[in-house]
Amino acid sequence: MKTIYITKKATLCLSSCLFAAILSAQAVGLGRVEGGFGIDGDLAADTALHGGAASSVTKGKPSDDWFKCKKVKAPSNGVGLIDTFNAAYIKNLLRTSASARQNYVFSQPMAVPKLTRSNGTILLDALYARDQADVDKTSITGPGGVKLIDDPGTWIIGSSSMGGKTDILEFFSHIKRKGNTVKDSLFFYFGVGIFGTTGSKNITAELYVRDVKLDTTVNQLKNLGSQGGRVAWWLLPSGNVAAIGDMCVTLDYKTSVFTLKPQVWVRRSTYDSFRNGSGILPVNFRFGTFYGQGSTPGSYGYAEILPVGGASTVVAQGSANSLYNCMATPWGSATAGGYAWDSLYSVNQFIEMSINFTALGVDPAYFVGIDPCTIPYRTLIFYSQSSVAPTSAPKDFAGPYPFWRYPRVISDIKGLDTLRCNNPTGSMYADSAYSLAWYKWTSANGNITGYNSDSTVITYNKPGKYYLETAPIRGCYTLKDSVIVLIDTIKPIAEAIVYDTIVSGPLYLIVLYGGNIPLSDSVLSSPNFGPSTGYTWDWIGTNGFTSTRQDPIISEGGIYNLILTSKRNGCFDTASTFVFQLPVTLYDFQCRSERSSVAINWTAGSELGLKYFEVQKLKNGVFETLGKVNPNGSFSPINSYKYTDVNPKTGWNEYRLITKMESEPESLSASCVSYFNNGNIENPEVNLYAHPASGKLMFNIAGVGGNEEITYRITNAVGALVKEGTFRDVSGSSAVSIETLSTGFYTLSVKLGETVINKKIMVK
Repeated sequence: MKTIYITKKATLCLSSCLFAAILSAQAVGLGRVEGGFGIDGDLAADTALHGGAASSVTKGKPSDDWFKCKKVKAPSNGVGLIDTFNAAYIKNLLRTSASARQNYVFSQPMAVPKLTRSNGTILLDALYARDQADVDKTSITGPGGVKLIDDPGTWIIGSSSMGGKTDILEFFSHIKRKGNTVKDSLFFYFGVGIFGTTGSKNITAELYVRDVKLDTTVNQLKNLGSQGGRVAWWLLPSGNVAAIGDMCVTLDYKTSVFTLKPQVWVRRSTYDSFRNGSGILPVNFRFGTFYGQGSTPGSYGYAEILPVGGASTVVAQGSANSLYNCMATPWGSATAGGYAWDSLYSVNQFIEMSINFTALGVDPAYFVGIDPCTIPYRTLIFYSQSSVAPTSAPKDFAGPYPFWRYPRVISDIKGLDTLRCNNPTGSMYADSAYSLAWYKWTSANGNITGYNSDSTVITYNKPGKYYLETAPIRGCYTLKDSVIVLIDTIKPIAEAIVYDTIVSGPLYLIVLYGGNIPLSDSVLSSPNFGPSTGYTWDWIGTNGFTSTRQDPIISEGGIYNLILTSKRNGCFDTASTFVFQLPVTLYDFQCRSERSSVAINWTAGSELGLKYFEVQKLKNGVFETLGKVNPNGSFSPINSYKYTDVNPKTGWNEYRLITKMESEPESLSASCVSYFNNGNIENPEVNLYAHPASGKLMFNIAGVGGNEEITYRITNAVGALVKEGTFRDVSGSSAVSIETLSTGFYTLSVKLGETVINKKIMVK
């Protein structure tokens, strides 16, 4: 039988985080901090006790341990692995109740999330479990006696009085990677508190592939493997591991020496095919002694394994508390050999061990064709034995407990956003994301613009195909998912149309129409995004005009811009129209002398946007403002206006009208003249002037009463009559159309009663 021996030097635990100067300890070689964990017979993080009574905390790198001690000040970056939730309640219960100290069974999980990074290592799982003391309900019996190599399904889990060195009081376990990748060394740590401290101690930690349960109705283990009551390791003809099976680690501790015996459960024929001297050897480890249920090739048993380098390869470190001053758990412990409560362990009551699974050859990261993140073991049971050999009888029994569980990590993309005009960037996330796992996002034709701190969420701004790979740790087999990001940037079609419809009201109003909705509905309908979900209209026009109606009503001319936006995707189109606002139309504009004034009269239409009329009079060659006339605001399309000049000069008076608009330039009317004779009508006088733009001959007859009939005749150069007509009320200006007259000289004859006045005119 080959074994691995680890020489144990006396070490000392930090007692309740008191001053280290009063303690005395010796380090366990180079292994006192192994894999970032303190293997020094102490439960406090950031301590590695060594030397004499004046020794202090570790100098250098911090270390993880089973609990965090608040009184340890430096470097204080190590993690306390076991959850201390409800510790005060448990402590009070154990301290005050003798029954609880014997019978209270509970477990505590890891204090931090699985895959937590600590000082460059990956914390995979941790577990604490407290067993019964002395009167134990988890002892093992069976017909004809039992051995560790027997089928566990035949065991009867009963009650018996343990006591002494075979009574397991509590145990600790932890698994971690010494680095941040799956290829870094895999370490398994365990610690055991024993009720008795005298004599040698034989402890076995058995790791099961399956979820083993204890059926308390029949007091038997269930869900075990079918190969001799366990799951067997299988090796390919090449010697590579094909399937991982159950294994156990047995520890024999005497006063100064630890003896470690790692073993795997195999079929006898497998062992015979690959043991030393058989030709082909296992690739990852070597077989030592076989402890079988039988000698036939089809029987099963535990085979000791050694690292490929041989028994001299150090794969473990071990330590035990050597003085009374070692701190127990935060809830305390039962004293060795008795039932009193104490905050400290008795001497040699606590031992702990680290095993480098990678150096031993049972790290799944180094098995060909097996996922490096395979969770090989799901259940943990601790036994005490009468000797270190697997053929010895297990005495006390603690478990089964679930252990070494990776968090649930899947590759399922959720929260996908479709890109749109109003949503040019999107995001997606890994469903059931475990932030401490590994996530990788890629895209063949899209564009990833950002990640959140743990890469569970990404943002993007381009359509295309996106991929997600996930794994508990980088380098493990990955799960993959992919999605296609679409983009909806179909634009509506905008039109801005003017309806020249007069709407009843105090102003002349015009309706704008926003479209084109039927055509936009047809364009926007998509098999990927569905039909249109409606639109918004935003009009912007002259003088700060805005409206969100589809068909707004306006009262001013100018440029009107429409933004037509699709509610489904935020895409928009623009259109504009110009509302032409005509200047005010003057249908008549004339001046008429009265006895003491001059009356200026006009009629107007198309008053849209009209502010006011301004009446001006010519003085010394310059037109000056006489007054303003506001629009009357009636509903009639034709409106009449009058302004009276109460201070006309004797003789000719010339007037004009300026039209002031809201937004258009002002417009001027033609002039009109009136002869004011200060009430004298004895000597009428005819004055002529032309209005070429209108094709009319304007004439004013001064000194005429208000309602006399006046006739006129126009004859050509040879005396032929070409035009004649009659006027009344011509004390102001009158007009005669001459558009039909040919170029030449004509005579205008105006008859006022018996008076005839002749004027020569020339038409060009």
